[in-house]
Amino acid sequence: MDKKFVFTVMYSCLGFILSLMAMNYIVDPVDIFDSGFFRMRAPNDRFRTILELKKHPEVDSAILGSSRVAALMPSALEKYLPDYKFYNFNISNGTPRDYAKFFDYMLKRPNKLKCVYLELDSINIRYIFNDIDLDKRHHPEVQLEESLFEFYLRALVSFMPERTYKKITDKSKGHELVLERGGRLDMTVFNKQKQDPKKYSAEEPSFHNPKERHFRGTSIKESVSYVRKIKEVCDKNGIKLIVTFYPNNANFLDAIVMEDFAEYLKGIAQITDFYYFGGYNSVACNDEYYVEESHCIPQVDDMMLKFIFDKDKKGLPADFGVYVTKDNVGKIAEDLIKSGKERDAFNAERFK
Repeated sequence: MDKKFVFTVMYSCLGFILSLMAMNYIVDPVDIFDSGFFRMRAPNDRFRTILELKKHPEVDSAILGSSRVAALMPSALEKYLPDYKFYNFNISNGTPRDYAKFFDYMLKRPNKLKCVYLELDSINIRYIFNDIDLDKRHHPEVQLEESLFEFYLRALVSFMPERTYKKITDKSKGHELVLERGGRLDMTVFNKQKQDPKKYSAEEPSFHNPKERHFRGTSIKESVSYVRKIKEVCDKNGIKLIVTFYPNNANFLDAIVMEDFAEYLKGIAQITDFYYFGGYNSVACNDEYYVEESHCIPQVDDMMLKFIFDKDKKGLPADFGVYVTKDNVGKIAEDLIKSGKERDAFNAERFK
């Protein structure tokens, strides 16, 4: 074989790999290198949250949940629990499996884990495990399957044309964020909603789209098993555990099969008592409490904390919040299914 041809191919391949590595570092499609050439667009929060946690050695407690718990600032929780220092592990599309991974990681830190605030929601009944894609992969110290060097190397040599293109062509403006030990308030969005909640909710498209109940509980057993694991370790080690259910907006709930959600509630209630804010209550059915169908305004987090910790419930909607045990979960599940059927009848008229 012609040596010149062989060397040409070798140098071409080497050139491509080096060019790809340089582009991935500069563009940083999954926002892990902090190269600073382009604004962060869709960072891997499962990876970055560990980098941020390392800046806070004082932390001894954890807030675990999806992006829906992002607006719960640690200081707000510490007003009621002053003996703990919380870190908020909110992550996009978070699952109980993710929460269990962070929980295990916290157990290995020098500071003894003292308290866990675990926020679950209806979407936990179905999810797809995804530890392969770089934008969903956990930090190596959490994943325990590769070194940090291997993680970075994988990010440098991965071919990500779609994410790279979107990052380069992104013309959107950055948002004003308030950050606190993992907690995150998007003030750009919240301030816009606060100016005129009625007008905002009327113009937010996610509040006005008809849904079909297609979201089935294909992962109920898996989700329950991870919550059970967390509960058992907390009991064994004297760790305080507070479990809540997020108040999903009614328009979001319209896609959930209520019988499956009810089954999930029953499964969790066999493991631990919890504070339930879900279902079609007056908060969920009022779009002015939300910035879109997936995320509520910070005041709702305050209302949840008031229900959980404050003896005086004055000012809270009468139907917002129930303390659920294995003894009353059957009635809660029954009411949930019934309210789902009533909502379906309401929507049939609404979207005629």
